[in-house]
This record gives sequence, C-alpha cells and structure tokens, in this order.
Amino acid sequence: METPRRLQPLGVRAFVGVCGAGAGERDIPRTVCGKPTASVRVGPTCVAYVGRYDDALTFDDPVDAQILYTGRPFVDDRVLGNCRIDRHTMPAPDKIDGKFACLVLKPDGLDLLTDCIGAGTVFYAQEGGCLYFGSHLGLVVAALPGAPELNELGVASQLASVQLFDETHFRGIYRLEAGGCLSAVRNAEQSIDVRQTHGGGIRGLLDIEVPPLTAASFRAMLDRGAERERYDDNAILMLSGGRDSLAIALTRAPTPKRCATFGEPRSIDVLRAKRRARRLGLEFMAVPFQDWTLETYLDEIVMLNAGCSGLQTAHNMVGFDWVSDNADLASIGYLGDVFRDSLFRVLENGAEENAVLRAMALRLNDPILKDVFAKERETMVEFIRDSFHDLARDVGPHKALAMLRLRWHQARWISMTFDLCDWYLPISYPFVLRDLIGAWLQCDLANPKARGQFDLSLSEALIEHGHHPNPRGSIPERARNKFLAVLAMAGRGGHVIHTCDWEAIIKRSRFQPQAYDCGHDRLSEFTRRSWDVLQSQNFRTNVKPAIYSSAAIAAAFQRFSQKETPPRLTQTPAA
Repeated sequence: METPRRLQPLGVRAFVGVCGAGAGERDIPRTVCGKPTASVRVGPTCVAYVGRYDDALTFDDPVDAQILYTGRPFVDDRVLGNCRIDRHTMPAPDKIDGKFACLVLKPDGLDLLTDCIGAGTVFYAQEGGCLYFGSHLGLVVAALPGAPELNELGVASQLASVQLFDETHFRGIYRLEAGGCLSAVRNAEQSIDVRQTHGGGIRGLLDIEVPPLTAASFRAMLDRGAERERYDDNAILMLSGGRDSLAIALTRAPTPKRCATFGEPRSIDVLRAKRRARRLGLEFMAVPFQDWTLETYLDEIVMLNAGCSGLQTAHNMVGFDWVSDNADLASIGYLGDVFRDSLFRVLENGAEENAVLRAMALRLNDPILKDVFAKERETMVEFIRDSFHDLARDVGPHKALAMLRLRWHQARWISMTFDLCDWYLPISYPFVLRDLIGAWLQCDLANPKARGQFDLSLSEALIEHGHHPNPRGSIPERARNKFLAVLAMAGRGGHVIHTCDWEAIIKRSRFQPQAYDCGHDRLSEFTRRSWDVLQSQNFRTNVKPAIYSSAAIAAAFQRFSQKETPPRLTQTPAA
C-alpha cells in the first residue's frame, strides 16, 4: 500500500495565476516589483509566485497538490508552513486561524481560502472561460488579457476609506468574502466550473463556542494570540503611541524584546512610543524618514494593489521596509481599533443614521468627494444605511455596527495597507484570533461596561507593570501628550508631503497622460483639487486625507490604460 506523501505548505509574498483551458499559454507576470517569479503548473492551473525568502519550490513527479499561502495561518497554534499535510488533505477553513490567503492547487483545479474576517486578500475574475486569481488586486489586473473597465462606485468607496462592495474599483474583479472558499474544478467537458462556498465569515463568529468576555479572559486570549506567534530574537514589535501595540507589549506571553516606531520625527507616535519603550525595558529604534518620498514606493503601491492606497500606506511601508534589514518578523496591533468602546458611543443616543455613517466612513463628508463623486456617494450612503438596518434587526445596532466596521473598514481597507507592508516583512497579528473576536462580538455590546473590557484589561496590565492604570496616562501626561500632538501637527508633512512632486511621480513610473475611458477625468479633477488643498496654507487645520489614495489610484489607471502585454511566461515543468 502506497504511503501518502506529505506536503510542506510554502509561505510566499504574493501569487497570481490562471485556471482553465490553455492556462500554460496565458500571460502571467514574470516579475513583480522587480523580483522574478517562480512558476508552477498543476493540472489546468498555472501559477507565478514570489517566494518570501527566495526559497525554491520543488515537486515530485507527478505533482498531486501544492499549498501556497500569504500571511500567517495557524493550525492548532502552529504556523501552517510548519505543518506537514497529507496529500489531498487541507484543514477546513474554520480550523485555520489568523490572517491569511491560501491557494490549494489540485490536479483537477484549485481552492482559494481566506480567514474568518476576510482580512487576507484574494481577488479573482472570470474571462474567456478561465479564472484569473491572485493575492493582490494589481496582479490580477496585470494578468488579465486586457485593461478592465473602471468601476467608479468602487473608486468612490476606496476614497472614502471604506470598501463596501465585493466588486473592486475594476469591473468584473471581485474580492473573496470573509471565511469563504472559491473552488475551480475541471468538468467532463474539460471546462472550468467555479463555485463559492460561504463559510459564515464574520457572522459565523456569533455561533462559535467561546468563554464569556471579561478583562481577564480578554487578556488570556490576547496572550494566546501572542504565544502562538513563537517570537524569537529576530522578531520586532511595531510600537506606536496607541493602545493596540501597547496591549501586545504588555501581554504575559513572550513578546519581542525590540520595538520600532515609524512616523515623522516630531510625531506623537514617535515621542510617546520612545517613552513607553524605555519604561517597558524594550530596545527602541526610530525609523528614519529623511530620504523618503511617495515616489520611493509608488511602483509597489500601483503594481500590487492597483493604486488602492497611496501616501497613507507608504507611511507604513517605509517603516516595514527599513525594519526588514533588522528583523525577520514584525508584530502589529492590527484590529485593535474595533475593540474600543469609543466606536459604539455614536449609538448611545439611538442609532441615528448620520452617527452610523461617521463611524463607518469618516471621509464620506469630505466636500471634494461630495462634489466630484456626488452620485456615487449617495449610493454608498444608501447602501450603508440599508445594510446597517437590515443587520441591526437581527443582531441589534451595536453588533451590526461592529460587524460592518470589522468587515468594511478593518478587514478590507486596513488589511490592504498591511498586505503591502507584508511584501517587505512577514507580519504577525496577535489580535486576529478567532476566539478573541468571537467572544467580543458575542458580549453585550450595548452595555458600555461589557464592551470596555479591552481598556480594563489594558489598565490591569499597566498596573502589573507599575505604570499608571489609564492607558492615556495621568492628567499631566495627557496635557503633555496634547502639547506634543499640537507640535507634531505643526510640523507634520513638512518634508514628506511637499517632496511629493506629482509630475515627477508620473514620469518616474512611466505613466502616460492619456485619459482612462471611464471616469478618469473626474478622478484627475478630484486629485488635483485635493492636492491643492493638501499643499495650501490651510493644510494643517483642514486636511483632506482622501488624496492619500486618489493620487496612486489615478496613477494606476493611467498605467493600466496603457498596459503592455507582459512577456509570455515560460513554464517550468515539474521535476
């Protein structure tokens, strides 16, 4: 009897592929952001990928299956890449935890999986009888035979920093839903059948068995989230001035002994994080920003995420890029925002619609967005209201707000920011623990005392470490922090923003100033007007942050409207 072979899943930076007839003859990028891709073909599927550590992937002959993943998926508190899996065997999505996107290659097709909140990014499109897929939106765009049509509603949603829809800002390109599984199987006619299995996603977290949420159980679950990451001397904590990364630093589980902070030199994050590191006995490193501009990372922003993010993302990217020379793994307080009591205070006086809109998308009221994308904005407002009311009837307004915010803002918009950071350095997400998120969603979120367990657990941890129980510090410290925040605001952007030359960006990235067929003129107008405000004397008090996305989106559309056919992929046969 044949002994089943065991597979070693491979963690990669990114993957892109096509499944269907003639897949091996399709054009798939041979390089991604200057890095050469390796290629593999299993059955009707051809995949190109970029290895995380330049690792080589070898196969037995014939190839039966292979698993590629991005992020850090866990099975029984072990990283998936450290598990050896029987041939044809893959744990069910509800048995895998953490933030991840998985591709399971099979002789007759493939499976695409993402985590329970949909933070791991998987994009796909069907065209010409084939399924195109990838871990990053821009890679799917680059693999498609032609430039896709612009979806203005998706653009407006992106500029409002809340990704509401499964369809992206390119028509026909979709994002896999939370906890979902997309399968492509070759049928008897040798064509591809594509079906999507709904895994329950965020809504399913209401049904899992978890302990009641208290300050103690919150800390215990966060401890477990940090424990399973298995930090060593080459790990580092990205410590900011906020509560989320501080909570990780205070866990009782082993945590990184070093920390790094990225931000302008006089920013509140840098100044506060430096004090916290000293008090906690952490080795502190400040990321230098002296030589950084948006142009430095524009190729990655456009190629990987098709311009979905811009200056705000690049603030993070420069930090992780610099830290990658000093560490093998970075820990972040991702998703901590949704555990804060302040998120739900908008509902204390009733589920007033405008309050819900403010909690969901702060930039919906940006006057330039309201003017240039008026029709799309009204569609988004109506969609948010309808979605909130429909869900609130089932689970109540507080849970409805939490679930929508978690899906649309945290798991989509923010996750795409950190997917770009993960390109430079693998990232650990201790907060993305199924039990922790499920216990928080299941508690009485209408009760301020119940939903305040995160702050209470943080206060208790600070007391244990001999610090002031208020995460924001004593009254004198809060006054000092306020002064530092004003000081930081006065200098913020003085170097970083004003060294971003829009014309130079376009020239450096080889863009052609040809209007996109669908709505590019409107986006260019939005970009120009926002850019004028951003560089005006009123910038320090009247920020229009949507420019952070719009500049790169405009650049991406210009690039893809002139997209050249990439060199044909040379297949590497299984050896």
